[in-house]
Amino acid sequence: MTEGRLPRLYQCIIMDAVGMGSYLLPVLGETFDAVWAFVAGIVFYRWFGTKIGSLLSGLEEVLPFTDFIPSFTIAYFYFKSRQKN
Repeated sequence: MTEGRLPRLYQCIIMDAVGMGSYLLPVLGETFDAVWAFVAGIVFYRWFGTKIGSLLSGLEEVLPFTDFIPSFTIAYFYFKSRQKN
């Protein structure tokens, strides 16, 4: 995590929901996924500070039939469990 603070859970859920939203765009969905993968990768890196996580988040958005994976929410709970109170 770059600033020592996690994003809020609702922010992660919103990011995952936007990524899953491409299922609602039958023709434009794949184009949206290509753009969203880039955006999601950057946001993931800014929020969680991990390059491999950012890459995996971007790949998850680009690869077909993987949009249902809530990568931001999974990362939230992973980093929350590692955070010192």
